[in-house]
Amino acid sequence: ATAAEAERSHRAGLRRLIALTTVDPTNGVVARLSNRIKFALATSPYQNVPGLLADARLKAIGDGIDAAGDPFAVRSAAEFERLRDRVRADVAPAMQRAVDAAGEILIRHGEVTQRLPGAPAEVRADLTEQLAGLVYPGFIAATPARWYLRLPVYLQAMLRRLDAGSSARADQAMETINDLEDEYAERCNAFPPGPLPPEVAEIGWLLEELRVGLFAQSLGTAVPVSAKRIRTALVAL
Repeated sequence: ATAAEAERSHRAGLRRLIALTTVDPTNGVVARLSNRIKFALATSPYQNVPGLLADARLKAIGDGIDAAGDPFAVRSAAEFERLRDRVRADVAPAMQRAVDAAGEILIRHGEVTQRLPGAPAEVRADLTEQLAGLVYPGFIAATPARWYLRLPVYLQAMLRRLDAGSSARADQAMETINDLEDEYAERCNAFPPGPLPPEVAEIGWLLEELRVGLFAQSLGTAVPVSAKRIRTALVAL
C-alpha cells in the first residue's frame, strides 16, 4: 500500500529466495560453537535453538543484502543471481559472528535477569521493560547490523546501573529517560502497526545510547548523544 511497505516486502522476499537457493551453513556454524555459547543459546527467548539459528541465518543474509546496495533495485533474474552470489560468499562467517554475539548477549541477559529481583521496584520495572525491547523472539534478524553488536554494551550498562544503586544522579537520569521515552512512545503510536520507519526506529537506538551515557559513561557511546539531540529528533518527526 505504501512505498515503505513495498521496500520492506521486497527485501524480505529477496532474503527468503536467497535462503531457499543457497547451502544452509548451520551445521558448520554449530560445530564451531564453544560449549559456553551453546549453553547460553539454550536460555534464549526463542521457542528452541534451531529457531534461533534460523533467525541468525536470516540476519546474515539480510545484512549481506543491505551491504550490497539498494535491494529494491534488484528487478531481474540476472540481478538476483549477482546479489545471491555476492551474499552467499559471506553467509557462513556472518552467521557464525551473529550466533557468537547472540551467545554473549544471552549471557549478559541472564546476569541482568538474575539480579533484577533485588533491585528497587522502579529500577526493576524500567530494566524489565528495557530488556523486553532488546531481547525477544526474532531479535537477531530484527536488530539492524549497526546496533546488533551494541546489545552487549546495553546489557553491561544495565549491570553497571544495578551495581551503582540509588543516588540523586541516578534518579535524575531515570527521570530524563522516562520523559524522553514517553514522548517517543507517543510519536510511535502515531504510526500504523508494523515496523517503524528507519528514521523513527533510529531514535529508539539513540535512547539506548543515552542510557549508556547516563548510567555507564565509562563504556562509551557509539555516537554523540544527549537529551537535547533526541528531543530535536523527536520534534523533527
